Amino acid sequence: MTEETTETIPPVLEFRGVTVRQRRRRRIELSDVTLRLEPGELVFIRVARAAPCPPLADVAEGLDEAAPGEVRFEGLAWSDHYPRQSAVRRGRIGRVFDGWGWISNLDVLENVLLAADYHGRAADHPRLVEKAQRLAQRAGLAEIPRDRPAFVSAADLRRAQWVRALLREPALLLLERPTRGVPPDGLEPLCQMVDQARQRGAAVVWLTSQDATWQRLSSTKRSRGLVIRGNRLGPETEHAA
Repeated sequence: MTEETTETIPPVLEFRGVTVRQRRRRRIELSDVTLRLEPGELVFIRVARAAPCPPLADVAEGLDEAAPGEVRFEGLAWSDHYPRQSAVRRGRIGRVFDGWGWISNLDVLENVLLAADYHGRAADHPRLVEKAQRLAQRAGLAEIPRDRPAFVSAADLRRAQWVRALLREPALLLLERPTRGVPPDGLEPLCQMVDQARQRGAAVVWLTSQDATWQRLSSTKRSRGLVIRGNRLGPETEHAA
């Protein structure tokens, strides 16, 4: 009789007792964050409308130190890598930034393709352009603008960020208020694009200040909502009283 072994797939993202600190003053924003996302799972987090997003995304992709605590992406801790190794692994992550997130002296299409070109091959460029334009149409853009970001509306820049985040079919999506500045009818196309990424196995962390987004994500399968109370992150159900 032979013993069968089962190879387990590690979670896409795992926070183990992580402290998240403010970017500038290094004040503690969140303490003891413990979170695990399997392929295809979605966690959505309510953040205050008037405040910047806590730097969870920076910690999740190893740009900010998790101290104390540990962050693992696809089973491997960021702290175990050299900077070049970490940069390569970030090619598996797509992100929509809460802030600016653009290189000002490149046009929007060049910005969108920059990370994909860096992590891919030059021969892929025409295919990526075609794919980016298809995603842009799904996002509500006729095409990705060839103007510099300063000359493009905030709503169109936001939609272009969706394209950039999804272009290389990432394992992890980090979305920081991705519909801010976009008309309400933009939410459903983004949700559909994210759902398709999840069907391919992507895990998603979505930070939002919008009630409509919260309600829409609450009805999504394999999702859970978290809220911030003081410096703790926990389930919404603990709230009511």
